[in-house]
Amino acid sequence: CRTDPKGAFEVLRKAPLELGNAQLWRTLLSMLWFGTEEEKAERTYIMIDVFRILESAEDDFIAHILLELTQLYRSAPRKNIANVDDWWTRLFELAIKSEVEPLDVEQNLYMRSINSPSGNLTEALLLDIEECHKAERTIPEVNLENLNTVVTSDGPSGTLARAALIHNAVFLLSVFPEFEITPLVDTLSGDNAESAGLRVVLITNSSNSLKFFQVFSSQVLRGVKEFGGSGHEAEIVASKILLPRIFILLGDAAENDIAISEQDVALALRESSDELRRGAAQCLSRWVRELRVQPAEKNWREIIGPLHAAVWPRERRFLDPSVSQHFASLAVGAGDAFPEALEQLQPYLVPLARFGGIHDIGKSEAPDKFPSETLKLLWIRCDPKSEREFYQMSEILDRLVKADPLIETDRRFQWLEQRTTRFK
Repeated sequence: CRTDPKGAFEVLRKAPLELGNAQLWRTLLSMLWFGTEEEKAERTYIMIDVFRILESAEDDFIAHILLELTQLYRSAPRKNIANVDDWWTRLFELAIKSEVEPLDVEQNLYMRSINSPSGNLTEALLLDIEECHKAERTIPEVNLENLNTVVTSDGPSGTLARAALIHNAVFLLSVFPEFEITPLVDTLSGDNAESAGLRVVLITNSSNSLKFFQVFSSQVLRGVKEFGGSGHEAEIVASKILLPRIFILLGDAAENDIAISEQDVALALRESSDELRRGAAQCLSRWVRELRVQPAEKNWREIIGPLHAAVWPRERRFLDPSVSQHFASLAVGAGDAFPEALEQLQPYLVPLARFGGIHDIGKSEAPDKFPSETLKLLWIRCDPKSEREFYQMSEILDRLVKADPLIETDRRFQWLEQRTTRFK
């Protein structure tokens, strides 16, 4: 099968569709949909013929090859498959029946979904809808009926299908502004394990849009409060509570358009984990440079600075070296607003931790434009009690002297200079 899919298919198509041959079919089906686009194109006629051959197979046989067959269904040129709509219905019904064990909602349901029969079928359905939408064709009624089936199906497979739907929520809401989303909203609002698992998908695996936040605000807020992850995932989740406020500050939405208030965000940041606050600080640091309002100082003065002042917890117990690292980057990233940004952020800055650095200061224009404020930031960040040496320190100090020769008389500068190793 692996070295000659065409030859393997010619053998299997003549063999009886019995359970004894199911494993061979599974291997063949996996090889047909897996590979480069060029390899899959060469196997197109086999993909189409597979569904013709298997149409007469008993459901018990199809159930044994269901995962691989739905993967093929998702990848194949479906418009060329005979009775393609009947195939979707048949496969989805078998998926609902076959997945009976309770799901482990501690795992990422979306990652489980994309490796499940019902998830594959939901993704295929959405691809067909997207093709019609792009071509400005009327979406077939059967696709709308299948979409409703996904929203309302019971059992573990129904949950996995909805995980794929939630991952694509922004797309759905863009195609169907009046889409009957109530059952999905109700599911996401529940107190059971399925609802909690799907809220994780909502805050970690979905895209963002104004309509998304208008529909799912309360579910997003609840999911953020329940979040227990870390790393890059924490930044993604933090963005979900900060972006609604960004939409409002940018003027894209009115205060009453999105049910996530400043108070909601402030409370979420206060009650959440250190990881989520680190993710939020990282978002602010990145957005000050990336928001469509330009230049960076305008982003700080009109968007990021006011948002930070309104929502960030002020108690000392929330001081954190990682958050401080992001806020130092945020300050120097504020462009010509660096002095005022530093003044606002200074209460949240602490000496560098073991893995911190001053790279962001070095790659910014702050040492050249604002030598006094840059020295102040370096003094805060480079703890006098620390034994560390900092890459780029000599270069930054030289730039400070060039911008303000008198800064060499500052005792803070002299201490930093004394601690700096220079390589000649």
